[in-house]
Formats: sequence, C-alpha cells, structure tokens
Amino acid sequence: MIAGAVAGAIAAMGLVFLHRKAPVLAHGLAHRAIALVFLSGAAGIAAFILLFASRFVLARFAAAVAVTAVVWAWAVAQYPHLLDPGLTISSAAATSSVLTATFASLVIGAVIVVPSLVWLYILFQSPAPSTQPPASQQYGDEAQGVRADEGGTLTE
Repeated sequence: MIAGAVAGAIAAMGLVFLHRKAPVLAHGLAHRAIALVFLSGAAGIAAFILLFASRFVLARFAAAVAVTAVVWAWAVAQYPHLLDPGLTISSAAATSSVLTATFASLVIGAVIVVPSLVWLYILFQSPAPSTQPPASQQYGDEAQGVRADEGGTLTE
C-alpha cells in the first residue's frame, strides 16, 4: 500500500511539472482529457481504499481502471499527434501493401496456431485417465464372484 501511495504522489507531482516540460500535453490533459484524468485518480484512490478493506478482487479491477484511464488520457491529450510536434496518426500509418502483408501473416499464423490451441484445450478438458488397477487385481476374489458376508464367511 505504501508503494501505491508513493506512486500516486509522484504522479500528482508529475502533473505540476508537466506544464513546464510538455505544455501541449499538459493542455490536452487539462482540457480534452480532464475526465479521464479524474477517473484515473478516483479509481486509484478507490483501489487504495479497497486494498485497505481487504477487497482484493475489486481493488484489482479499480487499479486496472486507473491504469487504463491514464493511457487513454495520454492518447486523448496527444490526439491527433502521436509524438509532438508533427507526427500525426495518419502520417505514422503504414502503407497499404505493408498492412496487407501484415494481415496475411496474421491469417497464416492463425491457421497454423489455432488448431493446435484447440487440440490442447480439448486435451486439458478431458477427464484424466484412471490409474487404478482392474477390479480383479484390486479386490482379489471378490471381483470374481466370491464374496464375504457380514460374519466373514465366504460365499459364491
């Protein structure tokens, strides 16, 4: 919990220095992405409170929301630039031939990998083979028709 508090304090201090070092990003965070910044902060505080209350599953969810909101806040604040100044999303995109080759590679890889993953899933979902010996070896004569009654007398 101490690490979370320190990380939150460092993030808050980083916002203060952001105006001097990256004014365009700071402006985007303060205007366009302000809702995501507040969502991230609220989710971080909620995660901290949930950890203190020993609600670990909910704390994980809140922490995931906090991190996701930070990444989206950065993206929204930078839009339409990936790296300021000048590199826009459209100028960073690959050409059509590269995108086609990438897609074809993904399809070929899926054709090779997916059947193996399905087979692996089927193998792990089937019941484990029995390791017990056959009944005749496990129970001796009882499995071959000779039984003992309550008094211990053998009958067929």
